[in-house]
Amino acid sequence: YDFSPFVGRSWNISGVRVFSREGSAYYHFFTVALFPPNIKCQEQYDNFDMIGLLDQDKEAVEGLACRVTALPTPSSNRSKTAYVTPLLVASRLDSITTSRTHGNTSLSDEVLEYDSHDNTSRPLDVFFWFDRVASLSSTCPNGNQLVVVARCLPTKKQMEMRLPHSCPDGTCDGCLFLVIMETAQACPVCESNDYETINGECVNGKQTIHSIPKKHCVITGAASQTKEVACSAFTAFQKTLLTILVLSMVLLSIGFICICRRNRRLEYKYTRLIESHTGELPAVETCGLDEDEDDDEGWFDNWGLQDRVIFSKGRRSAPNNSRTTLRDHRENDNAAFISLDSED
Repeated sequence: YDFSPFVGRSWNISGVRVFSREGSAYYHFFTVALFPPNIKCQEQYDNFDMIGLLDQDKEAVEGLACRVTALPTPSSNRSKTAYVTPLLVASRLDSITTSRTHGNTSLSDEVLEYDSHDNTSRPLDVFFWFDRVASLSSTCPNGNQLVVVARCLPTKKQMEMRLPHSCPDGTCDGCLFLVIMETAQACPVCESNDYETINGECVNGKQTIHSIPKKHCVITGAASQTKEVACSAFTAFQKTLLTILVLSMVLLSIGFICICRRNRRLEYKYTRLIESHTGELPAVETCGLDEDEDDDEGWFDNWGLQDRVIFSKGRRSAPNNSRTTLRDHRENDNAAFISLDSED
């Protein structure tokens, strides 16, 4: 609920007009505030020609709700009204609840005007219960008490306070006072699942969204009944189809690139394979030795060894004894070389 529009406000309510036996009329005039600051009710009869009133001090009461008796009297120029006998009805707000029972006090269906409604069509009410105020009358030993019934009417934008039809003077027993307030501000605030939205057409990139609240809730605060949002000319199906086409083109392009690169590698390998079977290796252009140069002779000449040696093939026999001397190794090494002179 959002009761912030009720703060700092007061309402005036007039009861039914009653006529005395002499024909004089009077009615009760209420002033009600749900939240502080307090209001003041004071007798008003300036320039009013009434015997016995001008000689008395003006009485006044102060609280959240009070009642005065209005005495309209016609004059030669215009009607004048005197307000006398102020009565304090409420001084402090006690509780805000959806229950019709508070302490020993319970409101009937007749007082709440539920007789013409069944259980499913009853209005949604919030009850503002006020503390009891001491009374000097013996009729109300527990004092006077006020209850304001805030009735949810989503279609009623302007607040209206009235007295119940069953008690047109504001009270049925003289002790319990009842006021009915009909307004959309008494309805609970709609949540995300309490209203349905209707999307308008997309015109020039703008779309109007209408929010329709349910029967017993109102849209206030962050949400509004109509709002404009950016939109696209493509429908959801068209967007999905376009996304699928773009993804398909990307996948096909990636697959085509992979196949081309694979074919290029296979073509290169196939070309190398064909050349290795049918082609000839190029001839050696240079050689490490000249034709008339003998590598063996030059090497041995430098070391003073002119005799050529030939490495004998065959495996050397292993020595019988594991302990061999350096001399045995040298003899074995010399045996591996055979002089060319000895062969001659």
